[in-house]
Amino acid sequence: MPRLQMSNFYGDSSKWLDFWNQFDCTIHNNGNLSKTEKFTYLKSLLSGNALAAISGFVISDRNYVSSIEIHKDRFGRQDIVISLHMNQLLSIEPVRNLSMLNV
Repeated sequence: MPRLQMSNFYGDSSKWLDFWNQFDCTIHNNGNLSKTEKFTYLKSLLSGNALAAISGFVISDRNYVSSIEIHKDRFGRQDIVISLHMNQLLSIEPVRNLSMLNV
């Protein structure tokens, strides 16, 4: 079986759900890993604003739980994600004639 490559998370709220679903399935819900190991994996997959949000945390069970809560609150808020997606949709130029479709 090929080795699984996890995506990094940089702090873009529009990409949080994809990152969290992948991390949740492979690391967070893995009963064979301690919270400390999970936190080590999490920190290795974060950069930019996402890593800065927990940069002062030392690796520990308690800090793993806190870091998950911080990331869900900061990057996974549904209202922010919906707003980001709506802005992307609203920025799409409307089709005014068939030649714009490049079909």
